[in-house]
Amino acid sequence: MVIVTMIGWKDYPKPNLRFIRNVWVVEVSIPTSIRHLFGNGSGATNNKRKATGTVDKAIAERRVTELAHKIYKEFDEVQLEYANRNNKQTDKYAEDVIYGLADQRTSEP
Repeated sequence: MVIVTMIGWKDYPKPNLRFIRNVWVVEVSIPTSIRHLFGNGSGATNNKRKATGTVDKAIAERRVTELAHKIYKEFDEVQLEYANRNNKQTDKYAEDVIYGLADQRTSEP
């Protein structure tokens, strides 16, 4: 059985405001322990970004918390999806074992 330890908001890095491609974006580093769940699964995706939609830094600064929370929610959702997938695999294995044992009992003389 695989036990997946989820990390939470208190464990997530603080957001940074960056000016990329002529717009302010909120960027949060993806924690190393969950990095493999993003991108192509190689763990090479290091950051998650959300655009503020503005070139005005003052407006962008007011949107940091909201956009960081959206990114944190994505971190939570990806971890939960991964945990559920592992639980389904474990459940399928358990069902196969149970049915296999039941088949053996019914085929015994």
